[in-house]
Amino acid sequence: MIVDPGATWTVEAFASALAGTTITVSGGSNLLEMISAGTFSLAEVRQFPTIDLAAGNNTVTMTGTPLSGGSLAIEDGASGNKAISAAGDTTPSAGKARWGNRTRR
Repeated sequence: MIVDPGATWTVEAFASALAGTTITVSGGSNLLEMISAGTFSLAEVRQFPTIDLAAGNNTVTMTGTPLSGGSLAIEDGASGNKAISAAGDTTPSAGKARWGNRTRR
């Protein structure tokens, strides 16, 4: 899926639906909001500045691809355990990611 360049979108996705799905946006203030917790990879997610995790247990794996459009903020859900692995990350994306807590949900 390619989100319309110049538009601002909130894309809602189930963790189980990310496998093999490419989602590309144009940066800006677009948001990927996970609506289910689980184990998933952000390998095919591109140029989202913010990804909100769902409440519950999340295990997230990422490579340099999610960071190809600039910095990325991953906000954790209201509850549950979170594990984020950037083991497959690349040197060009060093220092571009931050993990945080949010009070929504």
